[in-house]
Amino acid sequence: MRSRRETRTGILGRPSVSLLLSLWLLAAAAGGTRAGQQKELHELGKPLQYEVSVVLKLIQVSVVDKKGRPVGDLDRDDFAVYDNGRPVEIAAFERHAIRSAAAPPGDSPEPARASDEGRPPGPAMNRKFFLFFDFAFNNPRGIAKAKEAALAFLDTKVAPDDEAAVLTYSMVRGLRVQEYLTRDHKKVRETVGSIDRRAAAGRASEIEERFWREATEGSAPGRESAPGAGAPKTDFSWERQEAKNIAQVFIQRLTDLAKALRYVPGRKDFLYFSSGVPSSMIYGAQAGSAAGGRSRFDPGDNVLREANETLLREFAASDCAFYAFDTREATKVASLFTYDEQTFASGYRDLFSGSGVFGDQTSVFKDEQFTGRDSLQRLSQTTGGKYFGSIATYDRSLDQLQDLTGTYYVLGYSVTQKEDGAFHEVRVEVRRKGLEVRGAGGYFNPKPFGEFNDLERRLHLFDLALNERAFSRIPERFPMTAWPVSLSDRSGLVVVGRMPGGLAGKLAGGALEMFSLVLDEGDNIVDVQRVETPASKPGAYLFRSEVPAGPGTYRCRLIVRNTVTGAAAVSSAARTVIAGLGTALRVQPVALFAPRGEAVHRLVARPAGLPLAQGLYPLDADDLLPVMETLPRGSELTVIVPCETPARSGDDLTVNAQVVDAVTGTRVPVPFVLKGRDRRGPVQVLRLGIPAGALGPGSYILYVYVQDPATGGTAHGRVELTVSAG
Repeated sequence: MRSRRETRTGILGRPSVSLLLSLWLLAAAAGGTRAGQQKELHELGKPLQYEVSVVLKLIQVSVVDKKGRPVGDLDRDDFAVYDNGRPVEIAAFERHAIRSAAAPPGDSPEPARASDEGRPPGPAMNRKFFLFFDFAFNNPRGIAKAKEAALAFLDTKVAPDDEAAVLTYSMVRGLRVQEYLTRDHKKVRETVGSIDRRAAAGRASEIEERFWREATEGSAPGRESAPGAGAPKTDFSWERQEAKNIAQVFIQRLTDLAKALRYVPGRKDFLYFSSGVPSSMIYGAQAGSAAGGRSRFDPGDNVLREANETLLREFAASDCAFYAFDTREATKVASLFTYDEQTFASGYRDLFSGSGVFGDQTSVFKDEQFTGRDSLQRLSQTTGGKYFGSIATYDRSLDQLQDLTGTYYVLGYSVTQKEDGAFHEVRVEVRRKGLEVRGAGGYFNPKPFGEFNDLERRLHLFDLALNERAFSRIPERFPMTAWPVSLSDRSGLVVVGRMPGGLAGKLAGGALEMFSLVLDEGDNIVDVQRVETPASKPGAYLFRSEVPAGPGTYRCRLIVRNTVTGAAAVSSAARTVIAGLGTALRVQPVALFAPRGEAVHRLVARPAGLPLAQGLYPLDADDLLPVMETLPRGSELTVIVPCETPARSGDDLTVNAQVVDAVTGTRVPVPFVLKGRDRRGPVQVLRLGIPAGALGPGSYILYVYVQDPATGGTAHGRVELTVSAG
């Protein structure tokens, strides 16, 4: 089968960041064929049939009193839940209280969780935090303070069960998932620490400020002009339109993110570090005095207004709450000279301009309608979060955030769910008067994978890669193994996965893509490979990748996904590569093969360089397939024993083998046949045969002993085997 291969190899500097960026690039490259996938889905010629299932829907809400203080002493009977206007029975209930150290004693219940009897330990729905650094509407000082705030939050507020992610947005690189949701807070902290404040580029905000400043002060005259001479106003229209274009792209990318997060269960709390899109750019403003001859009125931008309102609705519908930290350099602290420095340096004002240094806009505080404050407030209020006016006082803000997010309730009820992407409006009421419920405005049913946009497809892949799930839907499993090869001239892992024809049938309906991931003990990415088939075909699949790697322990993961339907299967294994012995006899990993019982299609992702498996294992044989987990009863077994021999060894290695019952430890008499031997450079490959029916159902350990008559050296290997009863 012809295949298209894309490969990224080598140890990269950042652990999960590297993994995410690698997957992002690979998924982006695959996204170029999405139009063809949509056409393929259409050409299947089947009417849309949505999968229907009954699930326990969990929603997360918080309750506050009239003063905005969290209320944490409510019980199940205090709540009423309505799904699309229909009252539902609350089948599951949990109460959580994680208060900040600054909370007054006795102000809330004991920090504990009240859960239904019989539920598994741990929260049914934990907190999910997204640390979002906006570089497009920000400044270097604001980013530096934002990093301080984020690190303080991770060090003092995050609970062990909390998941955290790191997102960034810049004009050059767009939206980036630097770290996806994880409970490994050390990784998240390292990711935040690596953020470079020099990436901030808030030119759009600066243009907006200059646009309105020019309207009220006029332009600076030419340097050659006489004192007091006027000058025509500078036309900032094209620069401002450029700034609006930047804002439009920014809003659209965030809207795409909101739509993708529809399918991540539970409430998503954003710590949003930004100076905000200037409100005047979206909704318009008026400045200056007509009587003084210097004024400007702008009714706003309809395109930006509509896009921004859509963004607000999408984040609210996706159950995302924004806690906005305003990163403007002088949000609350007055700066007496910043304005003069800016205007003198930019040429808008000098000692000889009409306004001079005594202009009416030298207020120590900027006019808020020309800043992003209103945009940040609107985003926070619409999504049920909170606006924090100054990043400089983040310690107090983090205490408030902890109180607001740490006290919450999880309510569960049964729903009939279709994969139709439909929105369900959820209304939660409390019977105690004077209280307000926040969160759970609604949820979206899952939608067919063919309707996912590129960002949703990437997040779907991240979920599979990092959590072995796909938006909380557990994928199928298939057997895999990894052989740690340690030769004198090369070492690494031969990763092999076998997907039976029955499972492959569940993933049928479009092209298949395979991702092979290998990570070391520190979760640093060692290798990411991707290979895609033009179209899935009936029969089994054999996936293979070969990864050069030095001594150490590695985690290997295979992901197979239908590029049209999104159906997926995953598998994983951990293996240790040991150092080569050089001149000594060594048995490489012993592998088991059985006769091929069905048609098989092979997908191979092989890096550049000397292939690890070349001549060692018969992975390309038409009549054999590797045995991964179980061997059907009555099958003939071929045992592959690769042996690296010293230079002076001959081709007459002697071999012996025995089988031990893995449960009782007793030896099982089994006949062995030496089927052949092949020389591949310094490696001699021995092939042993076990007749069909020689092993009954059960679990076994096969030991192989090899001796070199020329040198007297000995070596051995072992492999585990399970024979099925059927």
